[in-house]
Amino acid sequence: MFLLTLTTVGLLLTIIAPVTPQEDVTTKNGVLILTNKNFNPVINENEFVLVMFYAPWCGACKSAHPQFEKAAQELEEKGSVAKLGEVDVTVHKSLGGKYRIEYIPDVRLFRNGKEETKYNGARSQKAFVTWVEKMLAQG
Repeated sequence: MFLLTLTTVGLLLTIIAPVTPQEDVTTKNGVLILTNKNFNPVINENEFVLVMFYAPWCGACKSAHPQFEKAAQELEEKGSVAKLGEVDVTVHKSLGGKYRIEYIPDVRLFRNGKEETKYNGARSQKAFVTWVEKMLAQG
């Protein structure tokens, strides 16, 4: 609960408003770790977020993930506004359901708080970076 008391010229005003706790966003090798609690704030507060929905047991995810991390690091080094994030759908099942994740890894682009498109390219560092830069250039 957030409590704010203001006094001005003998007037007392108290505002009580619920505060939704926002989970801090951690990164691992340049990739934002997205959860049920921090997903919406991250998506809404960043212009461009490429999100990989994955499961730790998935073989294709295991091979794509290091390439995704390298792409995140490269884009960060280049000063790109693009952020790369990941969602473990075995832990954050409601996000997998909300975005109707049917296969993994599933990579989606969110621009200005809205889901824009699926990524269907190769799962390599170069392919991720090239596609992100192309999408950014399209505005």
